[in-house]
Amino acid sequence: MNLDPREIPIGQTIVLAYGAVARSYTVFLLLMSAPFLISTLLFLLLLVLDGAVTELIPFLIPLVWVPPITAWHRLIILGERPGSFREYYSIGMPEWSFAWCATLLLGVVTIVVFLSFVLVDQLIHQFPIPFPNLEEDDIGATIVMFAIAYLGYVAVCRFLLVLPASAIGNPISFKSSWVLSKGNGLRLWVVYVVAALPGSIGRDLISRSSMSPGPGANKLELILFLPLKWAPELLFFMVVVGALSFSYIHLTRETNS
Repeated sequence: MNLDPREIPIGQTIVLAYGAVARSYTVFLLLMSAPFLISTLLFLLLLVLDGAVTELIPFLIPLVWVPPITAWHRLIILGERPGSFREYYSIGMPEWSFAWCATLLLGVVTIVVFLSFVLVDQLIHQFPIPFPNLEEDDIGATIVMFAIAYLGYVAVCRFLLVLPASAIGNPISFKSSWVLSKGNGLRLWVVYVVAALPGSIGRDLISRSSMSPGPGANKLELILFLPLKWAPELLFFMVVVGALSFSYIHLTRETNS
């Protein structure tokens, strides 16, 4: 079966994303170093401090990772290799634009999750005939909820191209991303899930292992465990970023050709 030139090649995109990490592992490690140390410090402050300031820390940690993400997008799409530390961790208009787009997308995802709960509730209480046992059957309700959320996530994936576009300083509108990704919502979702799944599994296995601090662990043990817990997730997270970069390259190339 011949692949439509506009369709994202799922396997090839994921392989390219892994290859980017393998080829540029020194850049990858340097990009990870500063945000990892800052995130660890913020997490330490979260454990030590009390009061209103601690409520801001969970919002600050994701922002710390914006510069390395945008730098990784630029490395793959534009071929820009950071030369100095300032280039490895710089905050300019692309970073602010990326953060704004990511915040909007997070809001959309939150709405999708909320609506999935609301729609399931409506199905249970107003349409009992198609789902006669849904109220008593948590599994049935969960399946319906995930099905609704899945359709929402596939739609959201069509907006993801605003992220690499913002990172390279060539921002596009959400409408343009929707048009550009036409017919590739499911493919973008599959690329995202397949690229991210190993990191989630690795984090879960490490958290469940005997190395994981128990409920009575002290703060020092929690801090020392962070690198081991975060390492696989951060690795595969950047694979996801790379996969999105290669998806952007493919779709913009096919559109302009």
